[in-house]
Amino acid sequence: LDANNLILANGASVTMTAAQSTSFDGTVTAAGTETITLSNAAAATGVANVENYVLAAGAQTFTLGDSAQNVTADNTGGSGAITINTGALTSVTSEFDTTTSNDTMNMTLATNGVDISTANTTDVTNIGLASGVGATMTIAQHGKINAAVDSNTVTLTAAGTVTANA
Repeated sequence: LDANNLILANGASVTMTAAQSTSFDGTVTAAGTETITLSNAAAATGVANVENYVLAAGAQTFTLGDSAQNVTADNTGGSGAITINTGALTSVTSEFDTTTSNDTMNMTLATNGVDISTANTTDVTNIGLASGVGATMTIAQHGKINAAVDSNTVTLTAAGTVTANA
C-alpha cells in the first residue's frame, strides 16, 4: 500500500487490513467520530484522529494512536489474546470492550508517566508495566497488574487497601 494520507467523512465507518491502517503516516483528516474495523488480526497502530477501532478476532497487538481511542474486540470468529500498548501516550482515557468477544484483552503501559485512571479497563484482564514505567491508576486497575519489568512506580488515585505486587 502506497497511501500515506487518509480522509474520512464525519461519522465514517470503514474496514481495512491492519497493514493499511498502520500505513497512514501523512496527513489524516477525520473530523467528527469515525470507526475503523480491522479485517485481520495483526500488529497495528491506531490512526491518531480516529476515535474507534474494532479489532478482528484473534491474537494481536494494537498500539493506541490517541489517548481517547476506544478499542472493541470483534464478536465473531476465533479467540486470542489482544495486547493494547499505550505507546508514547502519557494519558489514556479510552474504553476497552470485549463484552461480546471470544478474545481476552491485556494492556501494556509503555511510557513513563502514563495515566490510565480515567480509562474504562473493566474488560482488560491484565496490565503489564514496561521497564522504568511510572503509572497513575485506580485501585481496581492496580489489581490487574500481572507483570512489571525492572523498577516501576504506581500512583493510586484514591486511598484504600491494596496488596502490593513484588
